[in-house]
Amino acid sequence: MVGMDSIFWGVVLRLAQVIIFSAPWVAAGFVIAGVFRVMIGPSRTRAMFGGSGWAGLLAGWVWGMLLPVCSLGVIPVVLELRKSGVRGGTLIAFALTAPLFNPLSLLYGLTLSDPLAIIAFAGCSLLIVGLVGLLWDWIFPDTSPPPEASEPEVAFGIKRMIAVFRASTEMIYGPATLLILVGIIGSVAVSIVIPHGALSTMLERENILAPAMVAGIATPVYSTPLLAMSQIGSMFQHGNSIGAAFTLLIFGAGINLGLLALFIRVYGVRQLGVFLLLLAVTGIGLAYTISEPLFPEGIEVAGHTHAFDVYTRPYMTGTPDLPRKTWEKIVEHWGNHEFGGVPILAGMIVLGGVFLVLDRITGLRNWLRAPSGRHRVDRVLPTGVVAASAIIGLVALSIVGCYVYYPPKAQTLSEMRAFNAEVALSAKTGNWDGALKWIAFQEDLARRLEIGTFIRSGELGEYHRTKARIFRENLELLRHALEDRNQAEADRLAMQTDQAFRRMSRAFLRDGN
Repeated sequence: MVGMDSIFWGVVLRLAQVIIFSAPWVAAGFVIAGVFRVMIGPSRTRAMFGGSGWAGLLAGWVWGMLLPVCSLGVIPVVLELRKSGVRGGTLIAFALTAPLFNPLSLLYGLTLSDPLAIIAFAGCSLLIVGLVGLLWDWIFPDTSPPPEASEPEVAFGIKRMIAVFRASTEMIYGPATLLILVGIIGSVAVSIVIPHGALSTMLERENILAPAMVAGIATPVYSTPLLAMSQIGSMFQHGNSIGAAFTLLIFGAGINLGLLALFIRVYGVRQLGVFLLLLAVTGIGLAYTISEPLFPEGIEVAGHTHAFDVYTRPYMTGTPDLPRKTWEKIVEHWGNHEFGGVPILAGMIVLGGVFLVLDRITGLRNWLRAPSGRHRVDRVLPTGVVAASAIIGLVALSIVGCYVYYPPKAQTLSEMRAFNAEVALSAKTGNWDGALKWIAFQEDLARRLEIGTFIRSGELGEYHRTKARIFRENLELLRHALEDRNQAEADRLAMQTDQAFRRMSRAFLRDGN
């Protein structure tokens, strides 16, 4: 029987992890929704996502690929698009695609396996959202609502900028946040129900049920695009089912209970059932179709994977000193995955409360709508130009984010040298948990090294890819030795991994690539 203390502290840990994972994407979702409401407006939003049939679905897929949101962060955007009168099929295409791919995750995915596999995943996602969207519009042709009355246009200049922040932050105090909380609570609950390590061996290539099983398990849980890509990379590396990797992307990163609750709120329970049936038939069917053709050649099947440990109960019954362990894991998770998202989201929550108070006591809303005096240096741009600039700015922000998240190779290698020393020292002194922690850092930085080099030089030679792959393979072997508490093997592999790192470092620094 599972102890209540392990359940309680497991909930605390998983809740903290989900909040840290989701914060930047959720903040981005509210900002994007505010831009659609204030700077673009309903009519231009419908034009962006307009057209019937494949034209509208393709628009939803393209915009979903470009905007940086996750399956929680997409909720306020979907609500705003719904208010603008976007067609049901197009709305589904956007809602499914936006959490799957963005510039950050797509670049990350291209280093995980054969790049053609990730490109194939992206193409298959277009096929799925296209088929589901077309069938949806055919079955339910009247689910596209009339656009709601738009708010009066805000005066140009600083007032319009304040209005964007006001709309973005005040949305946090609306239905979108309740739906996001449903997604978070559902994901945490599922991770506590599934026993620790239960998913480590069920996703093998030989398991014919693996794609369907992943679809069922991943649907209620929350995953960011980057987390899903890293898990997919682990599955490729371990020789797991490629069909299961694909359903992880579609059902894990693509949807969660919050998004499904939004679907019920907008369309109803019956329509939700039809949607899930369409998605299951197309998504799982396509997963079985591509599983064998995309299986990487020359991969040694490991027989297990740790890719899904984050979706299971973090502690086993009888684990001692849970409060301390939980706090240490939260701090470690914060150091690995917190890049300013939590403070930004917290600031937006505070700012939204301030705007609500100001609306009540100062008439801020009326002041924003009142005509402004025009300064002689002001240039009033057409609303269409402002809207286009806002969208281009959001896309540009995603691109800038790629350069920030994937730094220059010299900076990445400098961090890796320090971590490499920590890995070797921890392995040789029997600090098993410490060594495993540093290995996780190294694996992530090795991916960033490749991408950071590629986006700055425009190419990444096979020689460099091979050196990086050999380094990661040595890290994986060392991980297994540490998990088995095999000191002699850990000593040997620690030295071998250090040599592989040095060769990789020389390869990347040797020339301008």
